Parts: sequence; structure tokens; C-alpha cells
Amino acid sequence: MRRGPNSMLSFAFPDTPYAVILGFDERGELFEYYVNLEEPLTRSVAGFDTVDHLLDVTIPPDRSGWSWKDEDELREAVARGIFTEEDAAWFRFWGERGAEHVLLQEPPFDRDWSTWRPEPAWEDADLPRNWDIAPG
Repeated sequence: MRRGPNSMLSFAFPDTPYAVILGFDERGELFEYYVNLEEPLTRSVAGFDTVDHLLDVTIPPDRSGWSWKDEDELREAVARGIFTEEDAAWFRFWGERGAEHVLLQEPPFDRDWSTWRPEPAWEDADLPRNWDIAPG
């Protein structure tokens, strides 16, 4: 992995169907909290696997509210039979829960992450060859 102009800090939680990603711009300033609805992480040969649920939540840095992202993609996936209406309702439940997690400043969001930076001595990771090919 190589660092680009924008960066992120990602939090995943055991047995929880969302991750919270803090997005930083090229100046290193926090521009959003992003609740990515997904299957809980599971260990794999490559590291961790998940499945994206299409629907997401965005929250501004001042945590003044939240909004859905990609509702149209989820509607289309339901119409095509990729997800059911029950799946969509479940994703919405967890999206609201993820928004609450950030807005209510529950750990780890009870501290200010806007100034967090990786240690300068940390090197970029080199992914092993064929990391993206599933075994078997």
C-alpha cells in the first residue's frame, strides 16, 4: 500500500456489521466520518474478508448530523434480488447504530482523532504477490 494525498483511519469492531472510517484531506484535516456498512470482518489467508452492504452513512467533522449515502445503489440491489427488503432494513438499523456510535461519542470516538497521524517511521506495507487471489 502506498500513501496518497488523502488518508484514512479505519476502525472495525468485533462482530459488528460496520466500520467507521475517518477521512483526511491532502492537508491532513478531517473531512468526514464514514460509516461503511459491511459484513463483520472474518480472518482469511489474505488477512481479513468482508462483504460491502452498499448503503453507508456520512457524518461531518463537527458531528452535527448524519446522512445516508448510496441509497439508490441499495434500492437497485434489492430490485435485482441481490439483497432482500429485510436485508435493507437490517442495514438501515446498523447504519443508524453506527451513526449513534460516532454522534454519542462512544469509545473510541470519545477522544479527538482529528490530529492523529501515523508514526513517521512506519513504512508503507508491501502486499505479497497474488494477495488478491482466493486460494482453492
